Amino acid sequence: MHGYLSEFLSYELLFAHLNATCVKLQRHGARFPTIGAAAKMATAILNAQQAIAYLDPAFEFIKDWEYDLGYDDLINYGAAQSFETGEETYKRYSTLVSQDNVPFVRASDGTRVVLSATDGFEYASSGIFIPSAPLLISESGNDTLDDKMCPNAGDSDAQTEQWQDVFAPTIVERFQKVLPGSTLTNADIPNLIALCAFDTLYKEVQSPWCGLFTLEDYWDYEYYGALDKYYNTGYA
Repeated sequence: MHGYLSEFLSYELLFAHLNATCVKLQRHGARFPTIGAAAKMATAILNAQQAIAYLDPAFEFIKDWEYDLGYDDLINYGAAQSFETGEETYKRYSTLVSQDNVPFVRASDGTRVVLSATDGFEYASSGIFIPSAPLLISESGNDTLDDKMCPNAGDSDAQTEQWQDVFAPTIVERFQKVLPGSTLTNADIPNLIALCAFDTLYKEVQSPWCGLFTLEDYWDYEYYGALDKYYNTGYA
């Protein structure tokens, strides 16, 4: 229920006849927030910390909370995901690989993307088959793997803000009852919900932020994420 932050789900249908050729499109493993998202989360935390009292014990941790996540890079969980997908690929298609026919990797030049693309397969084969040096494509140039490359790329601000103003006010109101003096806004709510996922996966223990939101809140955030991806990086 964390939208695009959720784990991937394996597709059940496998392709039986590959004719000795396999092309795999893979996204990088779990990462820290982007630098822009990290800044928004930090701002939301500061707004919550303007509270002059914490009237619910579940919210008391906020008083001394410090944002300690990095940005952009893979986290340990993401590295494990990359290993698992590399292992799965190796098990399925190892008959297509030899010392003279190692996987060829084309990737955007972000560190997390390169590591996700190469390390999993190498580790899964016990270092026997190391993908050739990847062809790295600069995200500042003509890179079809970058979601901002197209000059006609969409913008989801209008759609996400419209939905945000539907579901976030009740959450802000609920928080302000137990955080009097806080300066939370509607825009802070999606960032705090996202913090639940990022903080949990990085520290590998459920974040205290997660317990502040209801099941309905998470479903609302799921739709928020769907709107963002559909209108921002989809084909709308």
